[in-house]
Amino acid sequence: MTHDSPDPPPFYRPEWWRRALVWPLVLLLRLWGLTLRLDLDPEEWRRARAVPEPVVICFWHNHILLAAFLFRRFRRPYPMAAVASPSRDGAWPATLFTLFGVRVLRGSSHNRGARAAREMLGVHRGGLDLCLTPDGSRGPRYRLRRGPAFFAGRAGSPVVLLGASFGKAWRLNTWDRFFLPVPFSRVRVRLRVVPGSPAHTREEEEARRASLQGQLRAISEDPEEEPEPAGNGGGPGSSPSPG
Repeated sequence: MTHDSPDPPPFYRPEWWRRALVWPLVLLLRLWGLTLRLDLDPEEWRRARAVPEPVVICFWHNHILLAAFLFRRFRRPYPMAAVASPSRDGAWPATLFTLFGVRVLRGSSHNRGARAAREMLGVHRGGLDLCLTPDGSRGPRYRLRRGPAFFAGRAGSPVVLLGASFGKAWRLNTWDRFFLPVPFSRVRVRLRVVPGSPAHTREEEEARRASLQGQLRAISEDPEEEPEPAGNGGGPGSSPSPG
């Protein structure tokens, strides 16, 4: 007689040696973050932190480092969960997120996506904020995928959008042109709370996805992107919808 193997634990637990190797990087990033001059709107910050239920937090993939810098300041009554790629390479960022205090599920839209989505919806309904990069992990850049609208529609959760404009930043030669804010530079941080409501049809979910994409673009500035023509949803960094 054969037995099905038990499901893996819902959260990623990095090996001790991987944690030991990543710890120096965590300390360096925390010191780096302390040098930045963050321009925060106190009222936006207060509203985002005061939402009295679990939320879905969204920011573009090239803002991940800024989000890591802000994590300890953005204290809410709920723990935070994120998703990382289940690939071998994905174990390193997953370990990094774990050491920053974020609970990590392994999955992506390209590999194990449906199962990861169900697990994240379950932990979200159980009382955790969800942290998503809706154009990751492969792009197109600034194209918001279905995830935030799906989770917000299924759970009726508010969405907190995080955007920024960087005074000075290095850019990596990657698909997302990753931002590395220069130490001691100024970063203007924007937060927008979008109230939640259930989405009963795919049409309603798509309308919410398009609205979230437009709003997140509107609070995120990228000098390398051409402005989108009027009437197309607005905001920097637009790209055509995939077929």
